[in-house]
Amino acid sequence: MRGRKRPREVELTRKNRTKARKHHPAVQHGRHFARTVEMFAHPATVINEGIQRMFDENEGIQYSYDKSSQRRYAAYRALERMMPTLPDTLAEDEDAPDEISAAVAHGASGARSDDTNSIKTAIVEWLTEPIEQSNIPMPAKDKSRRGHNHPVSSKLLAPAALQWTPE
Repeated sequence: MRGRKRPREVELTRKNRTKARKHHPAVQHGRHFARTVEMFAHPATVINEGIQRMFDENEGIQYSYDKSSQRRYAAYRALERMMPTLPDTLAEDEDAPDEISAAVAHGASGARSDDTNSIKTAIVEWLTEPIEQSNIPMPAKDKSRRGHNHPVSSKLLAPAALQWTPE
Protein backbone atom coordinates (compact mmCIF):
# COMPACT_ATOMS: atom_id res chain seq x y z
CA MET A 1 0.00 0.00 0.00
CA ARG A 2 2.94 2.33 -0.58
CA GLY A 3 2.20 5.56 -2.32
CA ARG A 4 -1.53 5.59 -1.52
CA LYS A 5 -2.90 8.42 0.52
CA ARG A 6 -5.26 7.82 3.36
CA PRO A 7 -8.77 8.97 2.54
CA ARG A 8 -9.33 12.41 3.99
CA GLU A 9 -12.09 12.57 6.55
CA VAL A 10 -14.46 15.34 5.60
CA GLU A 11 -16.98 16.79 7.96
CA LEU A 12 -20.15 17.67 6.11
CA THR A 13 -22.68 20.38 6.84
CA ARG A 14 -26.44 19.96 6.53
CA LYS A 15 -26.34 20.49 2.78
CA ASN A 16 -23.53 17.94 2.24
CA ARG A 17 -20.93 20.61 1.65
CA THR A 18 -17.54 20.50 3.22
CA LYS A 19 -17.20 22.57 6.32
CA ALA A 20 -15.31 25.82 5.97
CA ARG A 21 -11.71 25.58 7.12
CA LYS A 22 -10.66 27.66 10.06
CA HIS A 23 -7.88 30.06 9.24
CA HIS A 24 -5.21 31.50 11.46
CA PRO A 25 -6.53 34.77 12.95
CA ALA A 26 -3.68 36.65 11.27
CA VAL A 27 -5.10 35.87 7.81
CA GLN A 28 -7.78 38.55 8.17
CA HIS A 29 -5.18 40.97 9.49
CA GLY A 30 -3.08 40.14 6.43
CA ARG A 31 -5.94 41.07 4.12
CA HIS A 32 -6.36 44.38 5.93
CA PHE A 33 -2.57 44.93 6.06
CA ALA A 34 -2.23 44.48 2.29
CA ARG A 35 -5.09 46.82 1.50
CA THR A 36 -4.27 49.63 3.92
CA VAL A 37 -0.57 49.51 4.83
CA GLU A 38 1.77 47.72 2.42
CA MET A 39 0.43 45.94 -0.64
CA PHE A 40 3.68 44.25 -1.68
CA ALA A 41 5.81 44.12 1.48
CA HIS A 42 6.76 40.58 2.43
CA PRO A 43 5.36 39.96 5.93
CA ALA A 44 8.37 37.89 7.05
CA THR A 45 10.68 40.82 6.30
CA VAL A 46 8.38 43.24 8.12
CA ILE A 47 8.12 40.97 11.17
CA ASN A 48 11.87 40.33 11.23
CA GLU A 49 12.46 44.09 11.17
CA GLY A 50 10.15 44.45 14.18
CA ILE A 51 11.93 41.63 16.04
CA GLN A 52 15.32 43.20 15.31
CA ARG A 53 14.16 46.60 16.53
CA MET A 54 12.70 45.06 19.72
CA PHE A 55 16.06 43.37 20.34
CA ASP A 56 17.97 46.60 19.66
CA GLU A 57 15.72 48.55 22.06
CA ASN A 58 16.11 45.93 24.79
CA GLU A 59 19.91 46.00 24.41
CA GLY A 60 19.99 49.80 24.30
CA ILE A 61 21.49 49.79 20.81
CA GLN A 62 20.78 52.81 18.61
CA TYR A 63 21.41 52.68 14.88
CA SER A 64 20.86 55.06 12.05
CA TYR A 65 18.41 53.07 9.93
CA ASP A 66 18.09 53.53 6.16
CA LYS A 67 14.78 54.50 4.53
CA SER A 68 13.80 50.97 3.52
CA SER A 69 14.38 49.76 7.08
CA GLN A 70 12.32 52.65 8.43
CA ARG A 71 9.52 51.80 6.00
CA ARG A 72 9.54 48.13 7.05
CA TYR A 73 9.46 49.16 10.71
CA ALA A 74 6.54 51.53 10.06
CA ALA A 75 4.73 48.60 8.43
CA TYR A 76 5.55 46.44 11.47
CA ARG A 77 4.15 49.10 13.81
CA ALA A 78 0.94 49.20 11.74
CA LEU A 79 0.72 45.40 11.94
CA GLU A 80 1.31 45.66 15.68
CA ARG A 81 -1.63 48.10 15.98
CA MET A 82 -3.83 45.58 14.15
CA MET A 83 -2.60 42.71 16.33
CA PRO A 84 -1.86 44.15 19.80
CA THR A 85 -0.62 40.80 21.15
CA LEU A 86 1.95 40.44 18.34
CA PRO A 87 5.07 41.46 20.35
CA ASP A 88 4.20 39.12 23.21
CA THR A 89 3.45 36.25 20.84
CA LEU A 90 6.75 36.77 19.01
CA ALA A 91 8.66 36.88 22.30
CA GLU A 92 7.05 33.72 23.72
CA ASP A 93 7.18 31.30 20.78
CA GLU A 94 10.15 30.87 18.46
CA ASP A 95 7.91 29.39 15.71
CA ALA A 96 5.49 32.31 15.89
CA PRO A 97 7.30 34.58 13.37
CA ASP A 98 7.07 31.90 10.66
CA GLU A 99 3.45 31.02 11.44
CA ILE A 100 2.27 34.61 11.68
CA SER A 101 4.15 35.80 8.59
CA ALA A 102 2.76 32.84 6.59
CA ALA A 103 -0.78 33.66 7.73
CA VAL A 104 -0.38 37.38 6.99
CA ALA A 105 1.11 36.54 3.58
CA HIS A 106 -1.82 34.22 2.86
CA GLY A 107 -4.29 36.97 3.73
CA ALA A 108 -2.39 39.55 1.67
CA SER A 109 -2.32 37.23 -1.32
CA GLY A 110 -6.06 36.68 -1.02
CA ALA A 111 -6.67 40.43 -0.82
CA ARG A 112 -4.60 41.07 -3.96
CA SER A 113 -6.45 38.29 -5.77
CA ASP A 114 -9.85 39.65 -4.76
CA ASP A 115 -8.84 43.17 -5.78
CA THR A 116 -7.57 41.98 -9.17
CA ASN A 117 -10.77 40.08 -9.86
CA SER A 118 -12.95 43.02 -8.88
CA ILE A 119 -10.90 45.32 -11.15
CA LYS A 120 -11.46 42.98 -14.08
CA THR A 121 -15.21 43.08 -13.47
CA ALA A 122 -15.19 46.86 -13.11
CA ILE A 123 -13.26 47.31 -16.37
CA VAL A 124 -15.77 45.18 -18.26
CA GLU A 125 -18.63 47.23 -16.81
CA TRP A 126 -16.77 50.45 -17.60
CA LEU A 127 -16.21 49.45 -21.24
CA THR A 128 -19.58 47.87 -21.99
CA GLU A 129 -21.73 50.97 -22.48
CA PRO A 130 -19.29 53.00 -24.66
CA ILE A 131 -18.58 49.98 -26.88
CA GLU A 132 -22.29 49.23 -27.32
CA GLN A 133 -22.96 52.88 -28.21
CA SER A 134 -20.16 52.92 -30.79
CA ASN A 135 -21.53 49.90 -32.68
CA ILE A 136 -17.92 48.73 -33.13
CA PRO A 137 -17.72 45.25 -31.60
CA MET A 138 -14.80 44.25 -29.41
CA PRO A 139 -13.77 40.68 -30.18
CA ALA A 140 -13.89 38.30 -27.26
CA LYS A 141 -11.08 36.02 -28.46
CA ASP A 142 -8.89 38.20 -30.69
CA LYS A 143 -6.69 40.28 -28.40
CA SER A 144 -4.99 42.02 -31.32
CA ARG A 145 -8.10 44.19 -31.80
CA ARG A 146 -8.43 45.30 -28.18
CA GLY A 147 -6.71 47.97 -26.08
CA HIS A 148 -5.11 50.68 -28.19
CA ASN A 149 -6.19 48.82 -31.36
CA HIS A 150 -9.89 49.43 -30.67
CA PRO A 151 -11.15 53.03 -31.06
CA VAL A 152 -13.32 53.11 -27.92
CA SER A 153 -10.87 51.47 -25.52
CA SER A 154 -8.01 53.46 -27.07
CA LYS A 155 -9.81 56.70 -26.23
CA LEU A 156 -10.44 55.52 -22.65
CA LEU A 157 -6.80 54.45 -22.22
CA ALA A 158 -5.37 57.73 -23.53
CA PRO A 159 -4.14 60.19 -20.86
CA ALA A 160 -6.80 62.80 -20.06
CA ALA A 161 -4.37 65.68 -20.66
CA LEU A 162 -3.77 64.61 -24.29
CA GLN A 163 -6.17 65.30 -27.13
CA TRP A 164 -7.24 61.89 -28.41
CA THR A 165 -7.80 61.50 -32.13
CA PRO A 166 -8.53 58.19 -33.85
CA GLU A 167 -5.94 57.16 -36.40
